[in-house]
Amino acid sequence: MNKINFKFLISILVVAFSFMACDTDDNDEVTKTNHFLYEGKEYLLGESLFTFLEDSSSSEPFNIGLDLYSSKINPDSNNNISGRKGAIFFGFFSSIKNGLSSGTYTFDFNEGREVNTFNIGVIVIDTGDDLSESQSIISGTVKVSKTREIYEIEIDCALLNGKKTTGYYKGEIK
Repeated sequence: MNKINFKFLISILVVAFSFMACDTDDNDEVTKTNHFLYEGKEYLLGESLFTFLEDSSSSEPFNIGLDLYSSKINPDSNNNISGRKGAIFFGFFSSIKNGLSSGTYTFDFNEGREVNTFNIGVIVIDTGDDLSESQSIISGTVKVSKTREIYEIEIDCALLNGKKTTGYYKGEIK
């Protein structure tokens, strides 16, 4: 009788350890790369920059430019870029003077200058042979969240040529 109980106890322990070994850690976070996608190709984004499109005495909404681009992108005298590099530019209307407030920004073709909209959006990619291609954004959203000095940006936009671009950026913006 003791042999049967001992075998039963061992089999329960083996099953319990098997379930414990298969446990997934819900705290594992998938690391996203800073990038945008165009025509199935990924363009890494390594640099960022705010530009202020109006003088500092303007009132709300504040017109804030955001440039996200590949690391070490160096346009030549004709503004062409080389390598598998790309850039994406936006003109946002924000409720804060020196950056972007958290929220979803929607493309506004009519340029209504409403907070949490953007009226300019362009992607620029290198097509090789010293040529670059640019496409205007005609609709879509850009989700922005900010924690301290770190921005997290999710891009989902349609382009003038009927194609789509999506992207992600997380980091400080200079």
